[in-house]
Amino acid sequence: VNTQITSAPVAVRRAAAPRAALVTFEATRTVSSEPFDANEAKLKQWFGESDAVAALCSMADEFKELPSDQVEIVSRIPFPGMTAKSVTVLNVAKDLTAPTYTISTVSSETLCETGPQWVRKLLVSILGATKSTSDNTVSVAFTGASAVVNSEVELKVEINFPFLPLPLGPLQKSGSESLQKVLDTQMAPVLAKFRDGYLAFEKK
Repeated sequence: VNTQITSAPVAVRRAAAPRAALVTFEATRTVSSEPFDANEAKLKQWFGESDAVAALCSMADEFKELPSDQVEIVSRIPFPGMTAKSVTVLNVAKDLTAPTYTISTVSSETLCETGPQWVRKLLVSILGATKSTSDNTVSVAFTGASAVVNSEVELKVEINFPFLPLPLGPLQKSGSESLQKVLDTQMAPVLAKFRDGYLAFEKK
């Protein structure tokens, strides 16, 4: 009796399981207001007003001053059947002699206001893996009696994905482009509101 010994079939190698990854989206934008007539001393005084800082945060849904030159802004994020909100604390360093602001992120968290409890917990868990930071330097350039307000903004969003839905490179490129569009559309109206706030303040 011939007995053939056959080797066991080679195990098929499984595809590597998707790995968790930190994905970073970045955007920068420098925006200048339209030139406007300004009294230098009065404009420096305007930089010290809380309404001036509020104007620079006017893209948010809520604004509140905190102690120690900090402010809190709230931005709401609509989802089907529920609403999440991003609560961010910013540090506002002022130099009224220049005048300039240096605005930077201190902390940021996401909360859910409405919707089923289990969905709210899930969403907070997902969004809680997101870290957003921003830096905004606001300065003034004078030319005679005319002034221009400049804003230099850097945004960074870091997300811990449990698995990557797309290759890292294209995902970061797409996300950064979306973040850039936010800056491109928001900053010019903000500076216009800051300028208009000053012009109203100067007339007082």
